[in-house]
Amino acid sequence: MFTSPKLMAVLSLSLGLVGRASAAGLSVPAQYATIQEAIDAASDGDTIVVGPGEYSDPLVIDRAVTIESGAFEQAVLAQRAVNPGPMITVDLPGGGVVPELRDFLIKGSGFESLIRLDSVGGGPGRGLILRDCVVQLCSVTAVQVRESQLTAVNCEFEFNGNFVGLARGGAIFAADSELNLVDCEFDNNDAELAGGAILARSCDPVTITSCLFKSNSLSGTGAGGGALRLNDCSNVRIVNSLFAANRAPSGAGAISVGGAVGSSVEVINCTITSNEEWSDNGGDGLKVDAGSSVTLINSIVRGNRGEDILSDGTVFAEYSAVPAEFAGVATTDQEPQFMNRYFQNFVLRENSPGVDAGRNDAVPFDVVADLNGTGRFLNDPEIPDTGVGSPTVDMGCYERVPFVDAVRYVRADAPPGGDGLSWATAYRELRDAMADTPAPGFTDLWVAEGTYRPDGGSWRSASFALQRLSRLYGGFAGDETSLDQRDWRKHPTILSGDIGVLGDSSDNSYRVVEFLNSVDGTVLDGFVIEGGNADGSISNSGGGIFHVAPSSPIIRNCVIRNNQATLGGGGAHHTARDRHPRYLNCRFIANQGGLVGGGIYQDEGMLTLEGCEFNGNSAERGGGLRVGDDAQAFLTQCTLAANQATTFGGGIQFDSGDGALITVQNSILWGNTANGSTDQVAQISGGVPTVHFSCVQGFDGTWGGAGNFSAVPGFADADGFNDIAGDDDDRLFLCPNSPCVDAGDDSVLPEQLGEDLQGNDRVQGLVDLGAYEHGAEELLLFANATSLPAGQILRLTTCGGLESSTMALVITRVDAIPLFEIIAFGGFDGEGRQAFDILVPAGLTGIELGLTTIGITRPAHVGGSREIAFLFE
Repeated sequence: MFTSPKLMAVLSLSLGLVGRASAAGLSVPAQYATIQEAIDAASDGDTIVVGPGEYSDPLVIDRAVTIESGAFEQAVLAQRAVNPGPMITVDLPGGGVVPELRDFLIKGSGFESLIRLDSVGGGPGRGLILRDCVVQLCSVTAVQVRESQLTAVNCEFEFNGNFVGLARGGAIFAADSELNLVDCEFDNNDAELAGGAILARSCDPVTITSCLFKSNSLSGTGAGGGALRLNDCSNVRIVNSLFAANRAPSGAGAISVGGAVGSSVEVINCTITSNEEWSDNGGDGLKVDAGSSVTLINSIVRGNRGEDILSDGTVFAEYSAVPAEFAGVATTDQEPQFMNRYFQNFVLRENSPGVDAGRNDAVPFDVVADLNGTGRFLNDPEIPDTGVGSPTVDMGCYERVPFVDAVRYVRADAPPGGDGLSWATAYRELRDAMADTPAPGFTDLWVAEGTYRPDGGSWRSASFALQRLSRLYGGFAGDETSLDQRDWRKHPTILSGDIGVLGDSSDNSYRVVEFLNSVDGTVLDGFVIEGGNADGSISNSGGGIFHVAPSSPIIRNCVIRNNQATLGGGGAHHTARDRHPRYLNCRFIANQGGLVGGGIYQDEGMLTLEGCEFNGNSAERGGGLRVGDDAQAFLTQCTLAANQATTFGGGIQFDSGDGALITVQNSILWGNTANGSTDQVAQISGGVPTVHFSCVQGFDGTWGGAGNFSAVPGFADADGFNDIAGDDDDRLFLCPNSPCVDAGDDSVLPEQLGEDLQGNDRVQGLVDLGAYEHGAEELLLFANATSLPAGQILRLTTCGGLESSTMALVITRVDAIPLFEIIAFGGFDGEGRQAFDILVPAGLTGIELGLTTIGITRPAHVGGSREIAFLFE
């Protein structure tokens, strides 16, 4: 994966500080007040370490020294507002080792270039190396290179050259020079006439390897390439690079090749797509002038706004995806089938004609990884090879990761140093397993019960980032051999954002789980996700789950609780146009969404919620769920209760724009409040939703729909043992006499929803409304304490329906003492429930109800084969 130079610089600074400080002979400001004083005192080969701070005096580098930022934060080289010349001038006679700048933020404010390398009669070897630097905000060409050498490694050039009247190269202008660019990013640079990012004139050689050019542009009337213009350049090789979303008024949206003499360019394993030339007279991707030639190998030039390639010169194409008129050896004109063009994910889908379709011997020997850092040669066994070599390289700058059906194991109590190949040798930390994915493709991770944190310290940006993984399963005891043996309810597997000081949310991870570069079908199943606190300036949404990736994840059997965000989506935030996240049998409990969406903020795309519970979530708008004006949400068999909004939509709030759509079926919305109200619009606000066969508090018929009503739903215990609604101990399953029992529409029941939220069969006759099905085969009993001393009186509350007011409880002791039978006596309470007082005998001292098997014998009761769910209070 292409890593931001900013991040790489920070990492290298943090890891390399001690070594650099010990190796450096000169330091600023400890030994020398200014960088120039240190340069003047240095000899060739010396290293100058610059401490934190901003340095604005212009520098003249006239010897082969290494100047590096030695702080945990990058030192800043910044132009003064009124600048007599460039920030850095390299004045070196040549013939020796060139100077090097490392780990600096170099930024402009005046109307002069930041870096200037001009010939002063020197010979070969003149130049400069930039490594791990960020060059930004220069109003004119950021770096000027004449009769010199420039090497840039892992650098970022952004927002340069935006001054009206700049004719050439927003980031770099090079003439009669050598250019070597590796792992660099050019983003939002601008020129008026030629080379929004780079203009190279009469340069030889030019090598661009694993670089990313995006959103660069020509702002004037120029026709010289929104990203790159090559004039009379020889020996140009562009490898493993991406050109996307670059723009020009004419000529070429991305790359323009020409000159009076002509240029010769080789393009290998590059992707040129989504670029725009808006005059409709040029090449949106590539333009080749008369007298110039471009050879395309293993490359994709498709999917640009209009004309992918326009050529008056010569274009040779082999093993590439190009327009039909440029067909060559093993080329295709089919659409490349990118994962998601909208989110600029240009990895190939499995049905792409570019998978395993390249020519291996064309890839330079030193290019071993794609632009994402994935191995460059990965064979997909499910796809026939149409290229040359084995395993066969893909077309374009990204390698599709083949499917590998493997399992790795994680167990919180495992010995350290495990390889994850078995439960016995499991990884101890989930974060280690995810960082050390043994297979390059889709690996299942089975995670045993316990608590796992994304960082062992206090790095708040840490999260469990699902990228290459396809299936992540929790809820194991730690000895299972098949997935169907696990019981995620009995073995809670907690993903916690509570890093740093435990119990202090102010230093928690911004987001617990992130879907970043995941793929369609990614699964998160059987986890408790808690403790995310998205209160950062940018990381301000999606405290529990954040999804902005070009994928459609499936989240099953999860509890998302006690997360928060300042903007929205305390529990989860989804913003993925044309994507379809799906939740099945999940609970959103007590999440806080700040401005919008306490449980979920669905900004874009289509959201499906099936068999889910939203309870006690809060936000200014959309206490349970907020759906944006370019999003759709479909809820089936869901229960939303006790969610709160301070303004609109205690249960659901959605925009009434043309793209917004809410459909609610077989669901319950009750007790949700908006500005203190519990009426119909407090349950759903923002427009007219589509609602069928649902119980909605305050329903007045204005929405229409079939099978809707507003009778009290008859929850077993809506405020739980602590008498507080909206937390984890509330019991929102139905009593036998609930009007929601058998009140649903079986025809809309999702096929994959075979169980309710408690694990019971979803249909007991006709389907019920909400997330829980009444009439379970197995009884679920709950206690507010795990140990019950002798003599304690318990109150056993049922939902009603017994024909007799006595019953017998048969309780098995954990310590193997024989069964005891307790006879409970009681009667109906005022709400249709039955309450029974139980005196725990001395023989049951210390019984742990939470771990016992409890059977119930009783006479026949109303409802035939239906069972009764009991609660211990």
